[in-house]
Amino acid sequence: GSISPSDSPLTKRAVSVREEVDLLTHFLQVMALRHADRFTYSIDVDPAIDTEGTGLPPMLLQPLVENALLHGVLKRDGAGEVWVSFRQDAGQLHCVVRDNGPGLQGAVDPLGKGKPSGLRITDERIRLAGGRRSAGLVLRTLHDAAGHAIGAEASFHVEATELWDR
Repeated sequence: GSISPSDSPLTKRAVSVREEVDLLTHFLQVMALRHADRFTYSIDVDPAIDTEGTGLPPMLLQPLVENALLHGVLKRDGAGEVWVSFRQDAGQLHCVVRDNGPGLQGAVDPLGKGKPSGLRITDERIRLAGGRRSAGLVLRTLHDAAGHAIGAEASFHVEATELWDR
């Protein structure tokens, strides 16, 4: 059948975790074709999550994954890795995107004022979805024991929405 605009994940208030994982998988597969042998990826979903019945706002992770690729692993000389994980705790979904690129080099305040960026818009959407308890988007550079940057991590918590219309 035909797909109406109201069926699009972009017009929904919440999409299932499964839909978000499918979207990320397709995006990563396309990027892997475009950048052959430049990176690998994994998406890890806590088995305790009801992936069909648990929802989150659509398209929160895609800009983070794109950022991890373009500003992280594709800046490496060798092959890079992107990891995405979904965990659920006390009614909150904890989502993490991690890469093994150069870290947040030169990004003094990636969520700061100035021209709208994908990260700032994503942070605002997370804060809106998370309400008063939301810390928004948390960005950090990952370091090894010697203090060298070994990647970046973007993480956030949003309320796990129970989806009734499945």
